[in-house]
Amino acid sequence: MLVREALYEPLRKCQQAKQFLATLTPDGQFYIPCESYPNCKNCPPKLSNDNPDKDYTCKSCHAVRMQLWDIPGDKLKVPDIGYNDFQKALKHSCASVSQEELHRFVEWTNKFGQEGV
Repeated sequence: MLVREALYEPLRKCQQAKQFLATLTPDGQFYIPCESYPNCKNCPPKLSNDNPDKDYTCKSCHAVRMQLWDIPGDKLKVPDIGYNDFQKALKHSCASVSQEELHRFVEWTNKFGQEGV
């Protein structure tokens, strides 16, 4: 269960990102989500009275203000799973087996052995 939760963390990063960085690879240009918002202190904020076609590309860090659905599917680079993803999943996961069930398993193993012999 923990591994499955950790596998979803990179997707959550993409869903929650407000800025993406364009990276150039041998396969073309891809977008990766920024870890935090704003990505740097010079990133332009999005204001409610801005024109809809305003460019929110930061002149310093080159992060682009956009959401996940603004990126074509073949241009998204999902971040790799890291240690912090497992740490985050641990904070939100709960035990799937109760202490009583574990105790019964230990008793059974002590009585019958691991192979039931």
